[in-house]
Amino acid sequence: MKKLPVIFTAAFVNGVAANAIQYTMIFSAKQDFATGSGHVGALCATLNIFYVLCCILGRKVLCSLPAITCLKISIAGLFAGTLAMALAPAIWMLYVGIAIIGSATAFYWPPLMGWLSEGYEGKKLAKISGLYNLCWSSGSIVSPIIGGWLCDKSPSLALWAMLATYVALFVFLASVCPKARSVAPTAPKTENISGYATTLRYPAWFGLAACWFCVTYISFIYPYAAEQLYGFSRTKIGFIISFRVVAMTIAVVLIGFLSFWQYKLKWLVISHLLLAGTMIAVGHLQNEVLLCIAMALVGVLTGLGYLSSQFHGVAGSTNRTLRMSIHENVISGGYISSGFICGSLYQHTSLAAVSTVCAGMVGLALLVDLTYWLFRNKLKA
Repeated sequence: MKKLPVIFTAAFVNGVAANAIQYTMIFSAKQDFATGSGHVGALCATLNIFYVLCCILGRKVLCSLPAITCLKISIAGLFAGTLAMALAPAIWMLYVGIAIIGSATAFYWPPLMGWLSEGYEGKKLAKISGLYNLCWSSGSIVSPIIGGWLCDKSPSLALWAMLATYVALFVFLASVCPKARSVAPTAPKTENISGYATTLRYPAWFGLAACWFCVTYISFIYPYAAEQLYGFSRTKIGFIISFRVVAMTIAVVLIGFLSFWQYKLKWLVISHLLLAGTMIAVGHLQNEVLLCIAMALVGVLTGLGYLSSQFHGVAGSTNRTLRMSIHENVISGGYISSGFICGSLYQHTSLAAVSTVCAGMVGLALLVDLTYWLFRNKLKA
């Protein structure tokens, strides 16, 4: 079997399973161990801390092993971590399971993306990358709905269902058993762009951190609060949250084919202003329809933030691997900081207060935008 069907299938399946497990983690901590939102945030941060550490410390191993071998190792680790969560007799075992999952994930996405890009450059690489993003994000769209429906039955049922999913994925990979080819891609041609265009990566990176601070709050803390404060069912919460993922997927695909936002600071400023206002609204809205609209708007704006960091981060660079590594670490930084801050803050304040803090983080990114604009104009003068 050719590698692309294998990669796209693996991306979609783990997009479903990984996000469903993280969604289930919220209600498992609450229902099975009667913990507060502080533990939920700490669990989220633990997953991403171990992911980043394993990516950094295990980079030589990741580069030396064939991609298909890394995937099999990862699935074995994901199965072990999920099993630990399903059988957890105490909250500490939940942390152990999440730590194993975070470590195992480092052997999944980076090798899969590296295998995807082998032998492709230019428009061909952009096309298959778009299809890849569509696959994993499609899995992310359906996972809150599946996870919410299963959690309404029982959080443990959701975990056992994901265990079965990983077994099926492992059998699939073992049966097709493709060999990871070592094709050396040709060196990318860098565009002849101005220094302003390439340095736009700095406000874009700050913006990405703020965006993922908000995304983590909506993905992990908001579901906990919405059930507690508004009495929403877990299925309904998953449905509402899925609007953010759907909107972000559409935005990343459609905006990626357009060029109006490229090399233009004003679109970062506009998106950050809108995102700050939307996050404040999320903390006060209780109407399901308005919440779905707000989630969709958050999805579009964070999607633009993701694209801005991805595009401006590599523009004019000859070391694109390093730049994309920074991009991934910025995302993880947003996850980790939001997990700790928002989880602990909600435990001692209110949902509106946490949403305001998220808006404040976006406000800091906006301040960076304006500082960059003043600095650039001073240099021009």
